[in-house]
Amino acid sequence: MFIRDCTGSIYSLVSFTDWSGIIQGTVSYSFLNDLKFSTGPVITFGKEGSEFTRASGYSGAPAFAWKLSLTYGTINF
Repeated sequence: MFIRDCTGSIYSLVSFTDWSGIIQGTVSYSFLNDLKFSTGPVITFGKEGSEFTRASGYSGAPAFAWKLSLTYGTINF
């Protein structure tokens, strides 16, 4: 059944020292026993050079990326 094999989540993390953060949404679908396909947006925000924006090359506006993942058991591709 499609609905039973589909899950969703939202994750956020905020640094109270510089008010930067990351928000990530994920929708996952499990199929063929151990395979799981996941996709969703990743948004980082805060001032340039702050904790969560340094790694993304952030330049002043919220940075946006789209994540795709295929997992077999505990192995990510």
